[in-house]
Amino acid sequence: MRTYYELAGKKSARRTELLQASAAKNPFFSAYRSAYQALMAHVEKNQAALDCRDRAVDDERVQAQARLYELRMDERRLRIVYEEAEKKFKDWKKAHAEELQAPDEDPDMALWSKLQRMLAPGIAGLAF
Repeated sequence: MRTYYELAGKKSARRTELLQASAAKNPFFSAYRSAYQALMAHVEKNQAALDCRDRAVDDERVQAQARLYELRMDERRLRIVYEEAEKKFKDWKKAHAEELQAPDEDPDMALWSKLQRMLAPGIAGLAF
């Protein structure tokens, strides 16, 4: 069982390594990643403001609702920036697909998957 999960860990690490190498070749990756991080941080901030509004009463609730409206407008702008960056990233990736090594085509990944399939029948709960 230990070997099976060691192989799973190796596969996961190798997949991450290959995806990071592919992303590093893409000139739009840093803009895409920073736009995504900014959007997700803003979504969390929006959720906190929503929770604050839900706990507020009377005038505080009205003010919180106004802040929430502003945050939602900002989120729309951030989402547009993110979608543009994502489109550029994916378009470049599609145009240069032959240069990028897909994790599914990696010989190490194929070997480790084969070994895992061989080990699976001996592990309770994995033999379907």
